[in-house]
Parts: sequence; C-alpha cells; structure tokens
Amino acid sequence: MREDYSILQIIANNSIVIYGTGYIATKLSELMALLGVQSRCYVVSNGHLENNLFCYKPVVEIKNYKQRENEIVLVAVGELYKAEIAENLEELQIEYYCVSEDDLKFLVRRINKISTDDFLTSVKPVSDMFGLDRGQPIDRYYIESFLKAECQNQNPELTLEVGDDSYSNLYFGQAEHEILDFSKGMDLTKTGSIKREAYDVFICTQTLNFIYDIRAAIQGCYDLLKKDGILLATVAGNISQISRYDMDRWGDYWRFTELSITRLFKEVFGDKVETRLYGNCMAATAFIQGLAVEDIDSKLLDKCDPDYSIVIGIVAVK
Repeated sequence: MREDYSILQIIANNSIVIYGTGYIATKLSELMALLGVQSRCYVVSNGHLENNLFCYKPVVEIKNYKQRENEIVLVAVGELYKAEIAENLEELQIEYYCVSEDDLKFLVRRINKISTDDFLTSVKPVSDMFGLDRGQPIDRYYIESFLKAECQNQNPELTLEVGDDSYSNLYFGQAEHEILDFSKGMDLTKTGSIKREAYDVFICTQTLNFIYDIRAAIQGCYDLLKKDGILLATVAGNISQISRYDMDRWGDYWRFTELSITRLFKEVFGDKVETRLYGNCMAATAFIQGLAVEDIDSKLLDKCDPDYSIVIGIVAVK
C-alpha cells in the first residue's frame, strides 16, 4: 500500500484504475475529471460485476485485472469493505491506495479554490453544505472545542447522547452509553418517551434549533438527568445558514443569542446555567461562505467576539 504520497501526487504521477462503482467511486471520478484525469477502467470484487461499463469505461472483476507499469488502483469504497479489499490486493501484489473522505475533501478544496473577491461578486457561497464537502465544518470545530473543555472533569456512570454515541465514547469511554433515537419514538418534548432521572451526562449538540417547542425540550433535558446531572448542549448562534436538509424534513426553527438561550434555560434549571460563546467576524464570514477549517488559519477561530456567535455552548446542572 502506498502511503508516502498525497492523493494529488498519486493522481498526477500514475495511470489510475478505480476500485468500486458506487457513490465514492463516482465522486472520485468526477473530481479527477475536473483535474483532467480519467480512470483507465474500473475494478470490482469477484461476483459483483453488474454492468460492463461505468462512467463510459470498462468494468472488470479483480480476477481479470492485470496491473500495468506505473499504474495504481485507487480503492474508492465504504469503510466497511476497505480492509477485506486491501488484504486481497496485497495477496495479489497489486499496488493500491485507499481513498479516504479527507482525500476527497482535499481534492474539492484544490479544485474549488477560494477567491475572496468572489465574496462580493457572487450571490452563491463557496459551499452550501456548511463546508462539510471541503473539510471540518467551522461550527463542528467549535462544538468539539466546547466538549473537550467541559468533559475533562466529568466521571459519569451513564450518559445519553443525541443521534449516536461518538462523543460519549470519545470523552467517557469508561461509562455506559445510551442513544436518544428520535426514530424510536424518543422525543424531548414528550413526557414518558425517555427515562426520567436516569443519566449523569446528556450530550445534546445542535439539536434544539430543530425543535419548535423549545421550552418543552429544555424541560425534557432537565427531567432525564439525575440530581446533579449535567447537560452539555450546543446550539446555533445568531449567525448561520438554514440547514435545508433539516428544514425540509422536521424543521429548522431557531437561532439564539447568549441572552435568549440563557433565559430559556434558567426558566428550568435555575441559576445553574453557564454559556460559552464561539465565533468572531472572520469565522462568521468563512462559515457563511461554507469554508472549512482547513481553508483558513485555525488559530484565528479561537478569538471570540460575542457579537458574532456561531455556536453557543450550554452547561446546565440539575
């Protein structure tokens, strides 16, 4: 496996064959085409040949593939399949490189370079995906900065997290974790849908913006915590685009200031509420344009201007 070159160097210095015919392979092919490069052919695992052509190029099973000189196979498949495919390619002594999500984002940044002049001449942002297609979204950088700082001194036995348990596993690996899954009927606004007084820590990131009955949701956060339990929540501040994906499915309702979110939480938690503000004018401009952390000097993100809040962190104790 070749690991000493960036994806751009690999594409520039080798004949390319892509392993896969799914979404990742399609995305990689599109990005390569913008760089003036095409895959000689596409390779799939034995027994998985469905079509003889993909992106107007031939598709062959791996047993029928013969690697040429100065040629490399770019494995463009989901993480679930990479290890098995890589092992097979190594057994066949085929030179390959596993394309990562970061590789694709790097190519997007390389192809769609930023010109600040465009900020004042174009009505379209650089990215309308919060920068997710280019790298780490700026709001996610702030969310993770908040959690890293606030989780250090906690030692919970049982945590709850919205959507998945990735942050619970990262910061509270020794604890038991449960997931608040809306698809299973768990709803912060509905009494009885979530266990009461059960959790030491509740991690609730970028969720409350999408709940219309915000007061009921905050009461739900309070009810599920044990006495002295801690809520670690983040919300979108006063500067953010609409999340079209959420708007079209369940709604994108709220943006908050420090004052509004503090008053809402103190109505339920009393005085045991603290807020943390994240953002500044530069960060807000970059965020609205859909730039990623990798596009800018990340040191500038850590300077806070309370008038340009992108993310607000909330620490509330029951």
